[in-house]
Amino acid sequence: MENVHVFELPAWQHPKLGIVRRFSLKSAELEVVVISLGATISQFYVNHDDGNKTNIVLGYDNLNDYLNQQAYLGAVVGRYANRIAGGQLNFKNQTFQLNQNQFPHTLHGGKTGFSHKNWQASKRKNGVRFQLMSDDGDMGFPGHCETWVDYYLENNQLVMEIFATVSRPCPLNFTGHSYFNLDGLADIGQHQLQINAKKYAQINQTGIPVDYCDVAGSPFDLSKPSALNTCLTSPELMPTRGFDHCYLLANKDLAPAAIATSKSSGITLKLFTNQPSLQLYTGNYLSTTTNNFRDHQGFCLEPGLPPNAPNDNRWQQVVPHQTNTWTHPFERYHHITRYEITT
Repeated sequence: MENVHVFELPAWQHPKLGIVRRFSLKSAELEVVVISLGATISQFYVNHDDGNKTNIVLGYDNLNDYLNQQAYLGAVVGRYANRIAGGQLNFKNQTFQLNQNQFPHTLHGGKTGFSHKNWQASKRKNGVRFQLMSDDGDMGFPGHCETWVDYYLENNQLVMEIFATVSRPCPLNFTGHSYFNLDGLADIGQHQLQINAKKYAQINQTGIPVDYCDVAGSPFDLSKPSALNTCLTSPELMPTRGFDHCYLLANKDLAPAAIATSKSSGITLKLFTNQPSLQLYTGNYLSTTTNNFRDHQGFCLEPGLPPNAPNDNRWQQVVPHQTNTWTHPFERYHHITRYEITT
């Protein structure tokens, strides 16, 4: 394995958050900047043979812009990524009312979920570890939750590995929320995208799954490389202004889940994960939730559990190898995603 250099960059200061630490991870192929606010991927540079480099994620170079955006740019979101219907969980005849930050639902862990926290940071081999302790009742979720996120480089891959434990049964579902743009153009229309899935979640007008349908013969079929500019003009995507849909992945155990390619830059991104589903979001509201970014300027590939999975087990009939959405005190949650880059 090649050498990876980890440097701590000048920190950002905030009167309430304290010190927001920043780190640069460098290998021959990649350079990644991560920050402790939200355990966020801030920049993700790909080195080219001619000496140039391309930043393939949307991000900021200052703290104020991160604090003034609502798009979860590059952050780790949780305790439960995606939506929980009605903001409610039920477990053994007990109901937990969560923070309804996308009323009436809970989105990405609530108003001040993990993406809004300033994590503890430390260097590790070839990367950085972020740690966070969430109290019992934080955003309504049961139990104390201790979480750590490792970012590290392995040759031409950035690896994101997430672990968590809880003191009481709680559904855990963390994901990375990076917005990718592989060619630096004003929108993502020229990208080719392929997702290894035969089923997708048909959703109601508030983003909650109502059924799981075959992708074959539908505008949601990305089983072969598809140009996003063609897909985004489909009438079926008008209610959501683009993709904001969950795909049930066909394979498990770190199989390739998605492949994105830009012919303009020559960059290909392959995503590998141990998670059962992948949410595709094409930045449909970036112009209203961020500064300086336009709608459809980046796309998110969010591995995890499907929306509302703790309250709806229909998806498990399609993905039988995933049987539990609740993490118990005697278990350890584990999520791993690999971003492989080729040029």
